[in-house]
Amino acid sequence: MTIGTILVPLLGDAGDGDCLAWAGTLAQKHKSHVIALHPSPNPSDALYALATSTPEVFVTETMERTLREQTSNRRAAVKRRYTAWAESAGVACGNTPAAEGADCTAKLVVDPETVEPAVLRYALVSDLIVTVLPGKGMERRIEPLNAALFDAGRPVLGVSAGSTSDILGAPAIVAWNGSSEAARALTAALPLLRDASSVTILHAGEPDTMAALDPVTAYLDHHHIKSQGIELGAHGNPTELIATKISELGARLLVMGAYSHSRLRESVLGGVTREMLAGPPVALLMAH
Repeated sequence: MTIGTILVPLLGDAGDGDCLAWAGTLAQKHKSHVIALHPSPNPSDALYALATSTPEVFVTETMERTLREQTSNRRAAVKRRYTAWAESAGVACGNTPAAEGADCTAKLVVDPETVEPAVLRYALVSDLIVTVLPGKGMERRIEPLNAALFDAGRPVLGVSAGSTSDILGAPAIVAWNGSSEAARALTAALPLLRDASSVTILHAGEPDTMAALDPVTAYLDHHHIKSQGIELGAHGNPTELIATKISELGARLLVMGAYSHSRLRESVLGGVTREMLAGPPVALLMAH
């Protein structure tokens, strides 16, 4: 398992810098190709969609001129941030991945689609998607996460806004419940778990043969990753038990399956995921 391509959705917000920093750290380690994707619909298309969906709204020349200026300014700001990141990180900009043994490369793509269809198209052919987790001031980040995690079925590395990309060489935790989502997250995390200083598999809840930890540690051992399994038991809130262990071990990466108990995909971030991040700030690798 390798990380050949990393997709970074750039939405023109403060989270762009965090995403690029994390992607750069991983790309340099794994000699990956970074696709920095800026979904940016053409103003005329956006105004047409607005007029079609909301007939009572009258599109004026002033509105069109303002939207064109905003779009142009946002694209320019994204390009400046991307260029500054590539220069500071020493990432070669190009349209093709790095050659075998070469350093990582990156390219900036400005796509005329809206966020979710643009991210979906590129996520389908990416090994990992890096995005800031939705939170205060970052609500729009739910869009690339939904598109990558649920629509494309690709693993997502969600990071907290303002966090540092220091997971390499740090302890990692896998939250295991025997589900297919957890299994997909575990497989996607293999390259990152190889970089960890230690790997701990946790199960919280009643004893469950499907969630037994020995097969997981054996699986990782066959991938040359040493790990230990810990049963946390069923006394207490599973989220709090895992968060406590994260703090005790000083873990910087949490691997877990992401799923929804309802048709509202946002419930994933309103439930277990957000509860996990309420404790020590960790990077969260999820798969659905």
